[in-house]
Amino acid sequence: DWMMASELFVRLHALTEETNRYRKDAERVTQRLGMLRLYTPEQLWRLRDARQKMEKDAKPLPPYNPTGDDFNEKLKGVDETLMLRVMQYLPKHVERVPLNTAIAGGLEAVKTMVTTTDLHQAFKGLDDKAKVATMVAFLDAEIADVKRRLEPLDFVQQQNLLMRLGKQNDATVALPRPAMLHEFGNGMMSQLDEFSAIIWPDEVRRFERTTGGKLVGIGVQIEFDPQSNIRVVAPLEGTPAQRAGIHAGDVITKVNGKAVFGMSLDQAVDNITGPPGTKVSITVEREIEEPAIEDEGKVADAGDAHKDAPKRAKKELTFEFTRTEIQIVTVKGWKRNGVKEDDWNWFIDKERGIGYVRLTQFTDSTTRDLDRAIREMKTQGLNGMILDLRFNPGGLLDQAVEVVRRFVSRQDGPVVFTGDAQGKPESVEVTRPGKASLAHVPIVVLVNENSASASEIVSGALRYYGNEGDIQAMVLGERSFGKGSVQNVYRIPTAGAGAMIKLTQQYYMLPDRTIIHRKPGAERWGVEPNLAINMLPKQTGDALTIRRNADVLKIDETGQMPTTMDENANPDDLIAKGIDVQLHTALVVLQTQSVARVAAGGAGREK
Repeated sequence: DWMMASELFVRLHALTEETNRYRKDAERVTQRLGMLRLYTPEQLWRLRDARQKMEKDAKPLPPYNPTGDDFNEKLKGVDETLMLRVMQYLPKHVERVPLNTAIAGGLEAVKTMVTTTDLHQAFKGLDDKAKVATMVAFLDAEIADVKRRLEPLDFVQQQNLLMRLGKQNDATVALPRPAMLHEFGNGMMSQLDEFSAIIWPDEVRRFERTTGGKLVGIGVQIEFDPQSNIRVVAPLEGTPAQRAGIHAGDVITKVNGKAVFGMSLDQAVDNITGPPGTKVSITVEREIEEPAIEDEGKVADAGDAHKDAPKRAKKELTFEFTRTEIQIVTVKGWKRNGVKEDDWNWFIDKERGIGYVRLTQFTDSTTRDLDRAIREMKTQGLNGMILDLRFNPGGLLDQAVEVVRRFVSRQDGPVVFTGDAQGKPESVEVTRPGKASLAHVPIVVLVNENSASASEIVSGALRYYGNEGDIQAMVLGERSFGKGSVQNVYRIPTAGAGAMIKLTQQYYMLPDRTIIHRKPGAERWGVEPNLAINMLPKQTGDALTIRRNADVLKIDETGQMPTTMDENANPDDLIAKGIDVQLHTALVVLQTQSVARVAAGGAGREK
């Protein structure tokens, strides 16, 4: 069972990660599951459903929904020309992985595809064991030949290899060429590092959506409810969804007339979003309250037993939208002040002037929105600040640099170096004193194992300058993720919509020139906190739930907020109930420093 094997090897790899004993096994099984997901998604659903039923009191998965699962559509534009263009970029990888090693990895991936028995439902040629054996023997011979060569394959040799591969495939297992080349490409990239990848034509729109800090859609946040329905968490203020009357709690049943039950959230998002100006229809199911009915001839009063309780009914509504660009807000405060997504109370302790800013990722609007938050806090008196970078996956390097510049007043101090695999700096970004609007404000930076990339640059730089005594700063929480590599993205023209290649070409280094990237077998990586505070999984889960609920206001089409707050949506509970011990410790640190400054007759609030 591929599901059980995947779970087993992933857990074994996690337990022995520093030795990498089970890394190849985990990667191979994960690779097979990825193929099932693309080519035989219904079979993968069956495996997942069988695995789910093994759990005690587990609910069955929702029925399989085939919408958007046609691999032939997804692989349009994948051909030999695309593979040849990809191969021209591979020698630029930061670790200079030999081109022949990558090509051998591509051939190994095709071999894995040919020997994955569950794929026979999509590819009938895999039922013929003799033809499979012939194809495997061909692949083994080609792999051995590529590995034996001392010089990298040149362009003509690459062309000839792909030609031989295609002909042998056609004569034996007869896989669709785009499918075979798709796995060949993924196999090549797997030999480089986990962050280098081909962005295939069907993935380009999602990639641009996740990296650009904006999306084109209708402006709703969605989640699964306990019955696996796709439910609206809330419409975003000022978006088409809010203006049209989409409500929090609406269950989305159809998109453009197609049922969505059984879709993943990614599938649902892909169907709802699209190019600006295009149309999309959304059908929702909404619970409504029907008026109470009184028995005829009875005089109703407050305690009348004959008066029926209000009944709940479900009503289906369909909305027509024109997709538009939705700006993603990445700078958030302590409590929502109003319906606008950028209307926040920035103070976690107003009496002592301690602010709270959470950066969810780094997009092109992050620094602009942070500057506005700083101005608001300083006008009210700012005496310290918590910068929460937990669960921040990163984003734009220039925005991370600008955030650091708000705290450090040293002239031309290094923020981050980019360099080669040996740690030789090739470029550097530096501080600018004129931008240091928070230079004299004590700060505690929160990080955890999900703080990555740009958030590690910020936390690492602030820790460095705090240790150097330039600023009053400390990092608190858990060691960060260790994603300190630079990926450059190149567009590759194809016969269809075009593809991209994301290639690791440099490493980030902190001001002390340490590489934060976690390389295979490394013992040190990421940003180590000045004060390590761990949280239990339940504490983390509860904190995330409260924080999410507090961030979302369930406004209606008129822009009105509810008169009562959800009992699970008060961020003060994170502190009062001892749920978020990292945040609580950061607050105590700043409160103690504030009291000490007042006792010593030190400077007052920053204005």
